[in-house]
Amino acid sequence: MKSACGGLLPYGDLRSLVPDGVEGEVSQYGTVLEPGEESHSLVNCAVTWPGHGSVRVRAAALVSPMPMSVKVEDIMAGAEEESYEVPGVTGRAGEDGQAWIVAECAGGLETQVCKVSQMYVTADVDLSVSGKGKQGRDHRPLGTADGTCSGINADQGVSVATETERGGAPYEMCRLADTDLGMRYVLVARFGPYVREEFADSQEYDGEDVPSPDTPAHDRRPGDRTGWTTAKCSDGQALFTLQAADGRDGDKAGATVSSSGLAYERAALRAFAERSAKAHGCSAPVRS
Repeated sequence: MKSACGGLLPYGDLRSLVPDGVEGEVSQYGTVLEPGEESHSLVNCAVTWPGHGSVRVRAAALVSPMPMSVKVEDIMAGAEEESYEVPGVTGRAGEDGQAWIVAECAGGLETQVCKVSQMYVTADVDLSVSGKGKQGRDHRPLGTADGTCSGINADQGVSVATETERGGAPYEMCRLADTDLGMRYVLVARFGPYVREEFADSQEYDGEDVPSPDTPAHDRRPGDRTGWTTAKCSDGQALFTLQAADGRDGDKAGATVSSSGLAYERAALRAFAERSAKAHGCSAPVRS
């Protein structure tokens, strides 16, 4: 992990959370990590320990300026708990493992076609290692979920949810795990600029298994990265995604995905998307 992501990860802070005896898988790209590469991202890097969690960091130029007078609580639900706003930096960090900042770069960002002075950085730490570290504050039985994981049934070994309140934020997440806290699925709802960012990031990959503005819905199949659906909103489009914690499970030797497992994924994504879309005043999500 020391060398992953160009050495940008805080190894000293994270090493106690990393599962023992499990080799991490690194996926990374971006103009900072690979100079000369044509990319929408400065940094996009993830280290995943299959079945145990992941760490992901992303940095991108913020083409649409964010007024410094913006209130953090207007952007992220629950942001009033651990948020800050100072000249040059606006951001949030919380116990759910997610953090983001918008930083002002006075000298501008290099390698950009147009002059850009703001950088949007996100970090997501999702490590549920038994006996190590602190679990998310909303770690609960799936049947009692009343936030971003509400409406999803416990089945196929999935019984634990890590969620946040559904408060109309433009970025929502629900994590589903088994009884041993092994992560199984991550569902994300994106609205407004977060949808455009995800579509731009997806263009870095080849294949039909990543979200595309040309494909309104896609059921995840064995070997796919992602399943998704979309909805129409007053300010544009909403994007709802589901990823298996083990990544492209069908690409691994001997790995199989049962038809009942795939059916559960579709039902979980549909329930997640329908509730999130309704809470944001959007249309019903597209069915594939």
